[in-house]
Amino acid sequence: MKTQFEYPTLEQLSLWVNGELIDFFETDVECLNEKFTSGQDVRELGVWPTINNPLEVIVKELEEDVAGRYNDENRSITIIPTIQSAEDLRDILLHEMIHAFEYSFHAEHPCYKSALKELMLIHYYDQAVIKFRKEVVQGWITIDQHASNTVYHTPFFMLKSILLDNQLSLPIGTIYGYERTFKPN
Repeated sequence: MKTQFEYPTLEQLSLWVNGELIDFFETDVECLNEKFTSGQDVRELGVWPTINNPLEVIVKELEEDVAGRYNDENRSITIIPTIQSAEDLRDILLHEMIHAFEYSFHAEHPCYKSALKELMLIHYYDQAVIKFRKEVVQGWITIDQHASNTVYHTPFFMLKSILLDNQLSLPIGTIYGYERTFKPN
């Protein structure tokens, strides 16, 4: 018998996002530090949340037909209160955290951060090609996949999401599309 999902409190959600879930991005931050920044810690540039600069989690209804939304102005993730399972909640939060990570490259020092984002895109592509065949990864990167009338997700976003799917042993497209269609070839 399946137990009923009990929605976490805001404090629990904040601890989960800024603790366990943020760890899924820690290797990316370390990669930036080791490979691309000549020893400077990108956390000092405000590139990614820290204990002193956490992501805020808000639970409320959204006007759009989505389950979550990242707001770069106040560094918050809003999720709807009707999510039915811990797995769905995790997937939606990770989806929005990818948006947060990607947007974090647009703040102060835009040229420097833009270069870091492009270097991370190359890193994600290399990692995806290692885990999947090059032809498969290239088949996922199409204009139809990344620009539609309702949804816009960059190749950066898509590559990070499939790497998270792989890391969590989820079907490819789970985090990318939670409730939307991902069309892998």
